[in-house]
Formats: sequence, C-alpha cells, structure tokens
Amino acid sequence: MPLEQSRDFLVGCGIVGEVLSTPGHSPHSVSVVLDSGDAFVGDLCPSEQAALFPDPAYWRSWETLLEHGARRVHFAHWPNEGHPHTDI
Repeated sequence: MPLEQSRDFLVGCGIVGEVLSTPGHSPHSVSVVLDSGDAFVGDLCPSEQAALFPDPAYWRSWETLLEHGARRVHFAHWPNEGHPHTDI
C-alpha cells in the first residue's frame, strides 16, 4: 500500500493518523503519527542523540514528524531508561 493511502487504511481500522516514511538507522523505516500527536517510531533514535549519527536523513525524519503534528514519541526499540515516551 502506498503511504499516501495510509490514512484511509488506518481509519478503516478505527485509527486516526497516518504512516510516514522516517528513515533512521535503516532506510525504509516508517512511523505512525496519530492525530492526537502521539508518534510511534521504528528506527529513529531520540532527537537529542541524532547528532551522533552523520546521516542527514535522521534530521529530515524528525522534521517530518514535527510537520505532521507529533508531540509525544513512543520508540519501538530504543532504550527509554524507564520512560515509555518522550515529549517533543
């Protein structure tokens, strides 16, 4: 399914949001951003640690999340040091 159709697909599942391309440490990573501002990210590290990675795709991915209304990020597999999410 093309990402452009993700909103319609998610609405059909009772979820209001969209799937976005957000390359992190893998080039084909995606994130789900809900209209509530919650974002569930795949391969992105916390933004304060993105400077450790030289790939400009990290910053573009964070900009994409912000442009689509992300306010709270839930990381798929990044150590959150006991915190379930990060507010941005």
